[in-house]
Order: sequence, then C-alpha cells, then structure tokens
Amino acid sequence: MANSTADTPDVSETKLAKMRIKDLREHARERGIEGADDMHKPELLLMVKDWHYAQAHDGKHRPDAPAAARNGRSAGKSDSKADAKKKDEKKKADAEAKKKADEKKKADAKKKDEDKKKAEDKKAEDKKKDEDKKAEDRKKADEKKKAEAKKKERKAEDEKADRKKVAAKADSKKTEVEAVAKKPDSKKSDSRSGSKSESRKSGSKKIDLKKQPDAEPRGMKINIKKSGKGRDDAHRTVAAIRHRLAQVEDALDDLEADLR
Repeated sequence: MANSTADTPDVSETKLAKMRIKDLREHARERGIEGADDMHKPELLLMVKDWHYAQAHDGKHRPDAPAAARNGRSAGKSDSKADAKKKDEKKKADAEAKKKADEKKKADAKKKDEDKKKAEDKKAEDKKKDEDKKAEDRKKADEKKKAEAKKKERKAEDEKADRKKVAAKADSKKTEVEAVAKKPDSKKSDSRSGSKSESRKSGSKKIDLKKQPDAEPRGMKINIKKSGKGRDDAHRTVAAIRHRLAQVEDALDDLEADLR
C-alpha cells in the first residue's frame, strides 16, 4: 500500500491525513474509537493512527499516542472484541426491547379490541333492556286500558240495571196510584149505595149532601141547597175531593222523581 509505514502497514497515513474531518470521524466510528465526534482533526488523526498501530503491534500504542489512547479510548484487538461484544449486547437489548414493545403493542391492541367488544355488548344489552321496558310499559298500558273498559262496561250494566229497577218501581207506583184512584172509599161506597137506593126510591139521581156529605160526586149531580147548612156540606165535599186529588198528585210526584 502506498505511503504505508512500519507503524501502520495496513493503511496509508498520507491518505488518512488528506481525509475530511467528516470522513475521518466515520472511519474512527467504524473501528470503535470512542469520542470521535468530539475531537478535532489533529487529535482524531493521532487516535486513528494509534488504532492502526495497535492492530499491527498486538495492541501496543505508538510512542506519540495521545493520553486518551493510552487510557483506552482508542481500541486495539482486545478493544475491538469488547466493542463487538458490547454491540452484540446492545443489539440483543434492542431486540429484546423491540420484542417487548411489539408484545405491549399487541397487548394494547387486544385490550382495545376487548374494550370495544365490551362497549358494544353493553350497548346491545342496554338497547335490549330499553326495548323490554318499552314492551312491558305497553303491556301494562294495554292491561290498564282493558281494565278501564271492563270497569266502564260494568258501570254501564249497573246503570242499566238501576234504570230497570227504577222503571219497575215506577210501574209499581203507577199501578198502585191507579189502584188508589180506582178504589172507592168505604164511606163513599156506602154513600153511593145509599144514594142509589134513595134514587131508585125517588126516581132521581140527586144527592142530599146533608144526609151524605162524603158521597162520590163523579158522574152525579150534587143538590146543594142555598141554606147555610147546605153550603157547609158542599164545602166539606169539595175538601174531600181535593184531599183525594192531593194524594194522587203526591203519588205522581214520587213516580216522576223515580224516573229522573
């Protein structure tokens, strides 16, 4: 190799010196030289030369090697092995961390899916509960409506029965009133029978109110004398008729009240 020396037989020191700082730092990083990014070119160039020297001389340093190289910042063969080991360990650690991150990511995705499924199940359950409650409310409303309809029907039947009772009672009252109206008073019957016998004897249908003050006036001529006693008898007869009419009117009033 051109410009190689006994100190660095595997590399040209001239070529290293001509490298830009950026390329020289990359060269140093590839060979495991620590702190390459923090060094200036002169110090870094010495570190790189010392690294190549150590490779050719079983890890020994150059006499002009900087203190950093002597303290272990530059790497010989043993340093390269340690660095490789560190790299492997770091690679394994990174792989393990990546594996854990992937597992965590999967676990998070699984948990997210489970939470989503639980939320959907809960939503479906709540919807079903709501539908069941609505159905139960509709059922109760229908039952209440039917009960009210039955109650209304029973009430109508009861009212109909009451009307029948009232009508029956009214018919009974009416029959009773008609019977009362048709039934002759015993005294009047006697008076009528007496007046009939007298009429037959006398051949006249006139009634003497002095002798028969309670006689039935219907269909008969009443002979009222103009004397004081005759007029009194007539008044008594009229009073008796009015009393009977009052009884009939009371019975009719009761009948009308029952029919209301």
